Amino acid sequence: MTGDYSIITIKRLFTLSGNVCAFPNCNTDMIGENFIIVGQICHIEEKETSARFNSNRTEGQRSSFDNLILLCPTHR
Repeated sequence: MTGDYSIITIKRLFTLSGNVCAFPNCNTDMIGENFIIVGQICHIEEKETSARFNSNRTEGQRSSFDNLILLCPTHR
């Protein structure tokens, strides 16, 4: 799960999420029963192939904490 993200970034995302999906009005837990992680780290501004691509961001900026959110499988 760590992929391109530091363990500090992952901990920050899960801590600040309040254990809830970032999609508006979604209350899905990011850590479910039996401590199974269902939350997925997603970019706010994505890769070149995405509709949310921003050519002004570097790859490093795209993977930075400020460009990441946690979403449930339904909203990723």
